[in-house]
Amino acid sequence: MKTKTITLRISPETARQLDALQQLWGETQSDVIRRSIQSVYDREEINMNAPKTPYDRAEERVNQSPALSKHAETILHDWPEGDEHWKWVKNAPVGEIVSWAEDIESDQYTN
Repeated sequence: MKTKTITLRISPETARQLDALQQLWGETQSDVIRRSIQSVYDREEINMNAPKTPYDRAEERVNQSPALSKHAETILHDWPEGDEHWKWVKNAPVGEIVSWAEDIESDQYTN
């Protein structure tokens, strides 16, 4: 694999942390950065490859949609329908979910 040279500017605090890790690990700054990136990547790769639950998929959709995220608390509530609810949130039209959430929220304030 071909190496890539990068230039980056870091804050004084990040420079201090880099120096501390360099001393702790006895490595060059490049090695500290390489090792740190690998560690973060390995941790994220576990998350990327983890099977997603119906709730995870629903939550992703809610977080990615401005219209749904306004009603996240209602939509992502622990509804008794369980996986059926999460699958509906993942697949139903946004307008249908928003309308449902608004109905639930208005009922909350009128009762």
